[in-house]
Amino acid sequence: MGRRCGVTSARGARALEKTRQSFNEADQLLADGRRYLLGDAMTFADVTFASLAALAVLPPEYAGRSLGGRMLTLDDLDADWRAEIEGFRQRPSGQFVLRMYREERLCPPA
Repeated sequence: MGRRCGVTSARGARALEKTRQSFNEADQLLADGRRYLLGDAMTFADVTFASLAALAVLPPEYAGRSLGGRMLTLDDLDADWRAEIEGFRQRPSGQFVLRMYREERLCPPA
């Protein structure tokens, strides 16, 4: 499956670096204490970032399991990936994503 989709270690490393860059940009936006990426009101930018970043943060409320099967949890990951996820969760942008899923009900209840 990985070969069919073109998944390689190099592509994975580039994707992880792009993810870190996106989180860096969001961290900068949130550095002034704002509640949302673009100011005081939630916009499509907040929902889009939280939706895409959910795979890097794995919020407990994330309903990705609606795609079929069971959603990954930290317990499913090896130590290296668990550390990556926990690192993303600790960043201001990771805290933002966790809050969005916890408080803004981005996903309907299962």
